Amino acid sequence: MVKPVHLLYISHMLSRWGGRMWAFAAALFLMDIWPDTLLLVSTFATSSAAAQFLLGGSVGSWADRTNRLVVARVSLLTQNLAIVACASSIVALELVNKCSETQVEQTCKYKHDELFYGLVCILFFPCF
Repeated sequence: MVKPVHLLYISHMLSRWGGRMWAFAAALFLMDIWPDTLLLVSTFATSSAAAQFLLGGSVGSWADRTNRLVVARVSLLTQNLAIVACASSIVALELVNKCSETQVEQTCKYKHDELFYGLVCILFFPCF
């Protein structure tokens, strides 16, 4: 018989593993978009760290004042929505990148748009 404590440990381990895999995959996808520079990857990591630094205290205070079940539900929903937003922005960047590779005459236009939209998406949708 599996003890509830062991199930909690397994759940935590799988959750942390999923988070680490997402961070690794996001960095690989961003490096695929711009293979010559680490600008997108470093912007992604910086925005995630800044969001944790700026929002960590207020989220912690809110979690201390609120019912634990509500905190768990809201945090799971928020985390999943942030991951969907990040994944969607990475897919959009990939599509723009593939389009710029196929249409040679519009490469410069798409590369500048890609820089702007990529940085905006990554800054507004930090995943933590």
